Amino acid sequence: MREALSQLVLDGLVRATPNKSIIVLGIDDQDILDLYEVRGVLETLAASKAAARMTEEQKWALREALDIEKQATGDRNAVEILQNMDSTFHDIIFQGTGSKILRNILSPINIYTRYARSFSLASPGRSQLVVEEHSRICDAIINGDCQAAGERMQEHIARSFANFQAIRIKGGQNHD
Repeated sequence: MREALSQLVLDGLVRATPNKSIIVLGIDDQDILDLYEVRGVLETLAASKAAARMTEEQKWALREALDIEKQATGDRNAVEILQNMDSTFHDIIFQGTGSKILRNILSPINIYTRYARSFSLASPGRSQLVVEEHSRICDAIINGDCQAAGERMQEHIARSFANFQAIRIKGGQNHD
């Protein structure tokens, strides 16, 4: 329990006062902006590397995750499945880079962006667009086209962030 709490403090998600209290800080809009900026750079690199290095087994897993996303798209009750498969899709790409460094940096970021995904994927029509974007990324990776994979990922991250911002502005909410 102490180790988990210490990790949360290191991650900046809680503030602990010795022998007194624990305050949950969470993430705010600036944190989400920072996450998307980092994702835009690092996931572009990851997709490019995955196109060059991904094994056939990983390519099969990527396609399978995409197929599950396609099946769940359009079902308003399947937002959680879509969130999980979206996260899985990105995790498979991180694994496919063959880089422990990229995987270790991007995996926690993927967890943090789950919050933004919950808003984004629930917005009308976004899940279909995500599937289309993932399809283009998947095709580029499977075809070994490093440049296209990176470009498609960069576009996907930018669109995801733009959608999150539109929801935040439209709803007039501060998601922190």
